[in-house]
Amino acid sequence: MSNEKRVNRFELAEILKDEKNYNGCSFVGFDLLTKVKLTGGQKNPMQGRVQKVHTGFVAMLFSNKTGSAYGKMVNRRKVQEGKEADFNPSNLPWGVKTKNTAHIEHKGNDYVQKIYVQHAVKLLDLAEQMGVELNENDAELYELMKQKVVGYNTPNGNISYLLDSKPIAKDDIEGLPTKKNNGKQGGLSEAMKVIVRAPKLASITRMTFNGTKYIVED
Repeated sequence: MSNEKRVNRFELAEILKDEKNYNGCSFVGFDLLTKVKLTGGQKNPMQGRVQKVHTGFVAMLFSNKTGSAYGKMVNRRKVQEGKEADFNPSNLPWGVKTKNTAHIEHKGNDYVQKIYVQHAVKLLDLAEQMGVELNENDAELYELMKQKVVGYNTPNGNISYLLDSKPIAKDDIEGLPTKKNNGKQGGLSEAMKVIVRAPKLASITRMTFNGTKYIVED
């Protein structure tokens, strides 16, 4: 069972800035509370009142001491799609990465770069979901379908919403923006893309890192 500590965001930033806390890839659990910018501008009566609650997600933090883990992951998935592994990630479009950590500083704010844990979806899984049945004559096809990756899903975490700090159904929110895309990623199909995010530490309410559960308080 993990230890539990209450920290403020400055203290969490200091933990994430320390490269001694990283060993290649570190798994973290986390919860977020973020403001949602709705469409419709100030004419939208819900503007500024809606929050998105992210609970129970799992991600990876990389030190990137031996190169871009994100780039390597994208190239592995390109090979799975039958494409050339020629993806070279660009530099951060904003912010400064703290060397050998997942911490980013930008205009006086702290962020953490995370790659969400995803599970491979095999062609056989997809066929079974669609009700496709194979028989003993399909043994070779069965083995091929068992190996072929056709996408990735995010098995952990739940999303819910608050209006004025009270629960609201997603369908009842006016002007909720469409789902954020994950960039071009060297031409990967949407189902195969790596989910990488860099939220503000100000939005993190809980992070479990290296066996310690940090409850984040102002």
